[in-house]
Amino acid sequence: EPVFKARSNELFLFPTSFHASLDLIKEEARPLSAKAVDWEPGPTLEMNSFALVTGSWATKEGPSALEALDDFHAYTEEFGAQRLSWNEKRVCTILELQTFNLEEPILFPSKEDYFGCFSFIDVAVDADLDGLMERATPAVPPSEFEEKRKALREALTRKVCPDLVTVQVPMRADRKQR
Repeated sequence: EPVFKARSNELFLFPTSFHASLDLIKEEARPLSAKAVDWEPGPTLEMNSFALVTGSWATKEGPSALEALDDFHAYTEEFGAQRLSWNEKRVCTILELQTFNLEEPILFPSKEDYFGCFSFIDVAVDADLDGLMERATPAVPPSEFEEKRKALREALTRKVCPDLVTVQVPMRADRKQR
């Protein structure tokens, strides 16, 4: 992908570990990350959670941003050195996500073109997405999420880079208006 950019403000969290190395994950996050690294796709894929993009920013100072936001992600400094410093002209996108657990998983057939080196894929899901999302429960209680959100945004404005810009993320095209 030439530019990492969320294509919608609603997305499923796909269980993948492409380019993953547990050495680039903080010690406390490794047990959960190990599940993704060991995951092997079968004929059916299962989505158990989704996320809302509640904020999006871009900067050319990826490693500095990673360090400034250390309390908000699972990556090591080595991750920043390896994955964010390889092209100094490349823009780093920071996504703020509010994650939800689905009441019941969404199952859909696995396809070869779902796997590879890219961040977003379109999946054909035959389900009432709006109904599923309305019945989902926040992974982090709303009051705790708001505290973390406020702290993240303070860290962004106080510590991160002078070139930080807000990026608009489009709503899902078929989203029902409420």
